[in-house]
Amino acid sequence: RLERLKAAARRYAPMVATGLLVLALWLAGFASATRLGQLWPGFSLRYNAPVSGQAATAARRYAAEHPDEAFWPTFWRQDTAKLESDLFSTTASCLLYSGQGQRVWPAQFTGGGWPGATDEAGCAVSEGLAHALWGSTDVLDKTVKMGDKTYTVRGVFEGDDPLLLAHVGDDGAKAGWQGVE
Repeated sequence: RLERLKAAARRYAPMVATGLLVLALWLAGFASATRLGQLWPGFSLRYNAPVSGQAATAARRYAAEHPDEAFWPTFWRQDTAKLESDLFSTTASCLLYSGQGQRVWPAQFTGGGWPGATDEAGCAVSEGLAHALWGSTDVLDKTVKMGDKTYTVRGVFEGDDPLLLAHVGDDGAKAGWQGVE
């Protein structure tokens, strides 16, 4: 029995040593989220249950208090909503986010740009949505209504599918967040 254990140890020792070496290198190279964020600027987490606005605020507070340990999260959720302009209305996908919009959607802007980090009245629309609501892509500073909220278009980005991107505060996430970037 002892001989079998010694033989198994000799056979598996290289694999165990390699695994421990890989683990040690991984831990040394990725000791902090900041270092990981520098190597891979974005990665995504999706949740089975929505993350509350309160949890998002707590995550931001932690990130602000521990700048060397944490990265700044961008929370988001996707909805479908009826959108109305002064000319037309349509149903479209809406990506609502708190943080940096460019982390949520890789938009290539044809006019304007992302709403500012605290601009909860601004949005960006796809060319497809601009055509559906106004019949044109020359829509900067026009307003679009979603429910009881009115947004001002700050940017138009490439895309045929109707899509609205809008910044909302953590407390504006009454339905919770589906993911974090």
